[in-house]
Amino acid sequence: MKLIDAYPFLQENQGRPLIDLKTEYQNRFPEYLPFDMKINKGGVGQFLEKLIGLKNTSSLTDFSDGELKTNKSDASGKPLETMFISQISKSFDDLINNDLTFENSWVYQKIHNMLYVPICKVGDNPDNWFIHSAYHLCLDRNPLVHQQLKNDFLKIRQLLNQHIQESNDGFIHTSNGTFIQIRSKDSKRSDGTYNPIFSTTYNRHISNKNHAFYFKKEFMEAIRSGTWVVNKIV
Repeated sequence: MKLIDAYPFLQENQGRPLIDLKTEYQNRFPEYLPFDMKINKGGVGQFLEKLIGLKNTSSLTDFSDGELKTNKSDASGKPLETMFISQISKSFDDLINNDLTFENSWVYQKIHNMLYVPICKVGDNPDNWFIHSAYHLCLDRNPLVHQQLKNDFLKIRQLLNQHIQESNDGFIHTSNGTFIQIRSKDSKRSDGTYNPIFSTTYNRHISNKNHAFYFKKEFMEAIRSGTWVVNKIV
């Protein structure tokens, strides 16, 4: 399924409360009826993927040619949180290798062609949340954005190596670029511990928790501002 195939669904369902979508599609996806989107932070995104027609596969991107990204917003569409991109633990040593270019990285593959969908999550009842809008951003048509994200990627890699070599604990820490960052993202295991990252390059643990790439809120604000070549779907 291509990214553009999601346009009709988003156009038809902008502003509709999620309870309407749950009711309408309950016969098609009965397994989603008891799904608690308030508890599962990524629940709304998974719910929309199912409704759009995306299949749950091991592919790097949701669409054959791009990625779907949803994010919490207020009633005006303003982002209320950073937006998850990808965890880094399994690819950490590739990430800190200077031979890896931004364009050859898995991060670039996930974000170079993206459908950004702010979800209004005002109030505690997920049934009342709704699709606020949708934006299609392609880095091929935005060389300035492409270059800034590349600069962020290279800066973050430099900071990670610097933290490992110079910080008091020898661990990586939150590393910021202009639009993207790496910070901790983890949940406790059954024994109460987290999931540390082991680096074969350094031959030791370089973190006591998993970490991930995120878009900063400044990135979503820039998309909404209309200063880039962005196709606003709804």
